[in-house]
Amino acid sequence: MQVSVIIPTYNKAPFIREAIDSVLAQTFKDLEILVIDDGSTDETAAVLKSYLDTGQISYFYQANQGPSAARNKGLAQAKGQYIKFLDSDDFLYPEQIEKQIRDIEQEPGVISITDCVILKLNGSLEKRPVKLPGKDKQLASFIESNRGVIHAFLVPKPLLDRVGGFDGSLTCSEDTDLWIRILATGASMKHLPMTGCCYRMLKTGISDNTENMFFQKIKIYEKVNQSYLKQDQTPPFLMDSLLAVNAKLLEESKARKIDPTKHLPNTLKMTDKIYDLNSKGALRWLYKAGGIRNYLNGRYLFKCLTKKNYRYNLLHHNYSWRYL
Repeated sequence: MQVSVIIPTYNKAPFIREAIDSVLAQTFKDLEILVIDDGSTDETAAVLKSYLDTGQISYFYQANQGPSAARNKGLAQAKGQYIKFLDSDDFLYPEQIEKQIRDIEQEPGVISITDCVILKLNGSLEKRPVKLPGKDKQLASFIESNRGVIHAFLVPKPLLDRVGGFDGSLTCSEDTDLWIRILATGASMKHLPMTGCCYRMLKTGISDNTENMFFQKIKIYEKVNQSYLKQDQTPPFLMDSLLAVNAKLLEESKARKIDPTKHLPNTLKMTDKIYDLNSKGALRWLYKAGGIRNYLNGRYLFKCLTKKNYRYNLLHHNYSWRYL
């Protein structure tokens, strides 16, 4: 039962040794380590030389194409029945893979997810337990938000092959997109209550570009909404989650002065469809009289007037708005 650990890297020479060593220290030993160098220009190659000389890793270099393409390159080379994705600035704890394999090896089509800790910029650790609902609600929960860092998951390779791996056009939130597509095929996840890995916070600037993150999010949910527009029936709990996400996307587009008819056509259509199916009484009359865009504009303005810093939170990805 082999596990392929895929480590994409780009200019992370100060950290990649810790990532690789955390894999070599695993109590589960039937592993292959695939390092995909996505065009690094720092000392990465020099750091990796000793691992290459001893045959502890397989190394692949490509021109810079982003993490999705690098992980897909690793998937194409992987021989293991299970896949572990590990970013090169993060690391695993020694028993994670062994316990994950033991927990799901008799359950085909199940993904394992562990808890993690966050290593903050000041050096402190913060525990992040996973809150995973039952099988029938998992797709809805991942539509609303990702449930874990990517190296918390252990994935049977056939599930990844079934959906074609990562969407190479995405530069962030690509793992959210992947889990949504896998869960939509009927797969499920199982939570293993242990701290299995560590996510290192770095000042990379990626998360600061909130406008780019918003447009990446648009790509994901335009695909999701398009898929459900084609279906005659959608479970009510799934529609509720989709509506919650769609409303926030449309409100954020309003805050960013972005035309949703141009950038979010499927999101508008699906939101219209859900409101048409779900609204009753006075709400249905108001919606029918004013139209979906006017209704959502009014909702957005009401939130701005009644919720402190609502527009700022939307624009700067302060996710406290999720709990309003």
